[in-house]
Amino acid sequence: MDCIIGNQSSKIHGGFLESIWADFYQLFAMDIEERKKGLLGLDITPEQLKRALDYLQNDQPSSDIVALVECTSYENDELNESIFHSIDLLKVEEQICSCKEILIKPNFIEARFPCQHATTHPAFLEALICVLRNYTNKKIIVGEGSGHERDTALVLQNTGLSDVLKKCSVKFVDLNYDDIVLVDVPNPLTLKRIPLPKSITSADIVISAPKLKTHHWTGVSLGMKNLLGVFPGSLCGHPKNRLHWASLPRAIADLVSVIKPELTIIDGIVGIEGNGPLDGVEKKANVIISGTNVFSTDIAACNVMGFLPVTIPKFWFCSLKEIGSPSPRIKAKEIKKVVDHFLPPPVLGLLMQISKNRNKEIMDFFKDFLNFR
Repeated sequence: MDCIIGNQSSKIHGGFLESIWADFYQLFAMDIEERKKGLLGLDITPEQLKRALDYLQNDQPSSDIVALVECTSYENDELNESIFHSIDLLKVEEQICSCKEILIKPNFIEARFPCQHATTHPAFLEALICVLRNYTNKKIIVGEGSGHERDTALVLQNTGLSDVLKKCSVKFVDLNYDDIVLVDVPNPLTLKRIPLPKSITSADIVISAPKLKTHHWTGVSLGMKNLLGVFPGSLCGHPKNRLHWASLPRAIADLVSVIKPELTIIDGIVGIEGNGPLDGVEKKANVIISGTNVFSTDIAACNVMGFLPVTIPKFWFCSLKEIGSPSPRIKAKEIKKVVDHFLPPPVLGLLMQISKNRNKEIMDFFKDFLNFR
């Protein structure tokens, strides 16, 4: 197993750090209620909310394609076949064949065991690598920057990733300590510049391979939320709370405007419902959801889970940037056993509580969509 764990933090001077995180310093002077509003996305203005809702409720067909493929187990044969069908439905074979380097970004937020279903299942990752190698013999890397756990070796061991890396002879890059490229954000909502791991910016194809989960702050944790793991822990610490206090939904929108994964493929065979992403209840959903636009893929996944995308604030801010289509074309294969109703996270009630008497437009909106009394 070949790991790239750089020493970037020792090379960064205070001035450079300040130039990246200057926007955060003001945030810590806010009172707790103001922080909560930013964390949950309730700092949106009425004008922005109207624009976002108009965008999200546009049902005009688009060129974005999302594939839904039934997969009922983590057995190798079924997984390989289901992932192959996903790639076939999306027609991305030529792009995979022509690339020189692929980076797969799974979701390993903590050193959880596969049976807890809070992280991308190692069998899912192994099958994805095997299918990709049917199309190309070029370099494949797995890159992750765990958000909660500093001990990378423990993450690799407990999640089962170390076994996959050895078996598939794939290199691992710890994105928390990779060399850094500073990228300007177009039309920033909260982050003017984002420090990205060099391995992310140099890869020809980036694949986001998250778990199908609810999230106690962002409603759902899917392809876009998974990309927060690329922020270097050497800069923003563990857990990566600086990003959360920067207005988490805004930060996600800014990030997705500079990282546009060529493929998002969601492990929804067994997901997490309720108080996710770590403390929820496992949910067998029997599905793999994939697409070439991460926003559109997340929209489709949100619908599969039984949630209205218009009630999820991160979709509001991504809509302001028109990152993807709210009405992707769905291609499905054998989805008779797909489960489509997840228990919601408690954040929906918290959204209501914080928005009450603070932003009438948001309050009225939630009354309409959630039948709040």
